[in-house]
Amino acid sequence: MPEYLHGLICHPDVTRFEIEDSLVRHAAASLLSTETTITSIIVDVGVHERTRANDSSGSSHRALAFNAFIMISGTGDDASAPQLTDLVAEAAVIDGSWKISSSEISELGKPWVGQATPGPKITALFNPASSISSPGYRAGVEELAKTVCSSLSDAGSRVLHVEDSSAPFATAVSFWFANPAAAEDAAGAVLFEQVSESDLVDSGSLVFVEAIEHRIMPNPNTWETTTGVSPPQN
Repeated sequence: MPEYLHGLICHPDVTRFEIEDSLVRHAAASLLSTETTITSIIVDVGVHERTRANDSSGSSHRALAFNAFIMISGTGDDASAPQLTDLVAEAAVIDGSWKISSSEISELGKPWVGQATPGPKITALFNPASSISSPGYRAGVEELAKTVCSSLSDAGSRVLHVEDSSAPFATAVSFWFANPAAAEDAAGAVLFEQVSESDLVDSGSLVFVEAIEHRIMPNPNTWETTTGVSPPQN
């Protein structure tokens, strides 16, 4: 399944609400307003470095230049979304687009309600400690994500690999939570330590970021026809 990750730099004069409105309620909604092969759009808003407990040191990691990400999954060419640049122009510029592959590891025991309900997410971005093509690396990263999830009370998880060496990271392992308090508990518990101490991870490339994830799915009942009229509701 074609999947793409787009890294965005938001304009400094736009508010958090304006960013969400542009990326979630305008851009993502526009991509899903007509018949499409897109199966999901995930928008991370407010991406910022998440330091470990009792660690206030900053980082110059290249990934921290981005303050929003949009991940698009589909079954055809729609996933590359060439029109996305124009759709997000009022709030952001796209500074990187990469083909990716992803694996869903787990879901929350109590899933978010609704199509675009946001939730807090902590993501580890890193390069492998050895060659990206080394045998067992991707399976090992998935096992690492499962191990972290088993140590948390309730968390969803996704592993993402970037198929492009120009990206500022090769692998992203995300954990999302039912509420900010749960994310805070995870940050103060085992999440950072287990990822940081893994022999799969190049520690010099590792950075943790936190964001609010918006998950938007297509609804064929709302697709507009070529005449601009929505199809009959079932």
